[in-house]
Amino acid sequence: MKMAEFLHPDASFQAVAEAEQQLRLRYLMAESRPLTPVQEKELLQKSAIVLELAAAASCVVEFYFEQSWNIERKLTAEEDRQVVDRVKARCGLDPTTVYQEARLQLNLPDAGQHRRIQLSLPAIVRGMRAFLEICPIDHLEKTAARARLEIVGHRCRVAYDAVKAFIIRNDTHQRRIVTLLGQKYQEAALEVDDVAALLDVHPVDAVALLEENGFARPLEAARLSDPDRQAIYASIRADRLVRNGEPKSTPEMVGRHVIASERIEGIDARRWIPREGLS
Repeated sequence: MKMAEFLHPDASFQAVAEAEQQLRLRYLMAESRPLTPVQEKELLQKSAIVLELAAAASCVVEFYFEQSWNIERKLTAEEDRQVVDRVKARCGLDPTTVYQEARLQLNLPDAGQHRRIQLSLPAIVRGMRAFLEICPIDHLEKTAARARLEIVGHRCRVAYDAVKAFIIRNDTHQRRIVTLLGQKYQEAALEVDDVAALLDVHPVDAVALLEENGFARPLEAARLSDPDRQAIYASIRADRLVRNGEPKSTPEMVGRHVIASERIEGIDARRWIPREGLS
């Protein structure tokens, strides 16, 4: 399958389906039996490649349907470039690099074995959801930490979250849930942690998701009462005295700084924050 073929929804989804087959049985066995260090490394590396392939393919599919392009016609070179730029902007991955690594490491079939099957967006969403349901992401992260392969584990988590975000954006039922939760959050009837728990995402990602969909707290809902403000001031002062002015990092502070970076500077710092620092 050539790179231009990967930029077609049918081809990109089939590439993910073919790659996933290499991991399905391993995922089912991963938490049931111990692996050797070599097997752990191989599982993590293949998982990172397949998850990134799924994330890139999801963004390819999403942009294709957003543009309402005829699924039968071949894209022009300019349209190919638009797809690549969109994928980079949406999930931070270069689909060219992702596909080339996947084809090299996973021996994916070439274009001669690719069929046009004209999948609908809801069908692709269901397929991606099924893939995430079988992927033991928490186990992969723990294995990566134990094997000192945190960078590979982080690649898995970021790509996993990108696919999950694709599902939330494009699944009708999930969009209704996000809308309902967003309205309650905007009314200050739900806290970020509650929204995150109900959507099964990290609080930092929940904030980003809500704001992407136009849900933010009005100033009146966010303004503190005088007693609450004084209590926070007292807590900050007590903390400073206890640590004698020395810097200290906590998961809450890291999460707060990530959110501040997103809101103030427009920089999505979530990709570069180790997930263990946010949990």
